[in-house]
Amino acid sequence: MRPHSLASWASGFKSAVTSRIRKYWNKPHAGVWQEDYFEHIIRDEDELFRIRDYILSNPVRWKLDRENPEAGPDLEAEWPWDPDDAP
Repeated sequence: MRPHSLASWASGFKSAVTSRIRKYWNKPHAGVWQEDYFEHIIRDEDELFRIRDYILSNPVRWKLDRENPEAGPDLEAEWPWDPDDAP
């Protein structure tokens, strides 16, 4: 990792936040960050709007998500979007 790069800054930020959260929770080995994700550089305004829309609509989608144990068994008829449209 190059010094003074965005990746270096993000790593330092995540390390500092992890330390504070573990201290606050009083759990020195607690997992803090989601695993198996990827970072993505937003390259244009259209992409930014798609990602913002996804973030804002995601809580509503969870209410109907087939992975949500509280959503109920009859989800197929209520699936109003294409999951492949997610960013």
